[in-house]
Amino acid sequence: MSIIGKVVGEKNANIAGIKSFTSNMWPFARNLKVIEIGVNLFQFIFSSKHDMTRILNGRPWIFDNLPLVLLPWREGI
Repeated sequence: MSIIGKVVGEKNANIAGIKSFTSNMWPFARNLKVIEIGVNLFQFIFSSKHDMTRILNGRPWIFDNLPLVLLPWREGI
């Protein structure tokens, strides 16, 4: 149960900023793990499918005035 997120823009997003964003915007997502997998590319791992669906349905998300594009993780993404 995870989402891949990409911050689209010229600024580099860092893991501390993304973790701060998730704790402020998604406080209901308990036990959320955030992993940086590349430049402006993050994986969000959920303990609840309901929380993951709620976040996907709440789009669009904006991080630091840049779009945060979210897609459910699937093999090969």
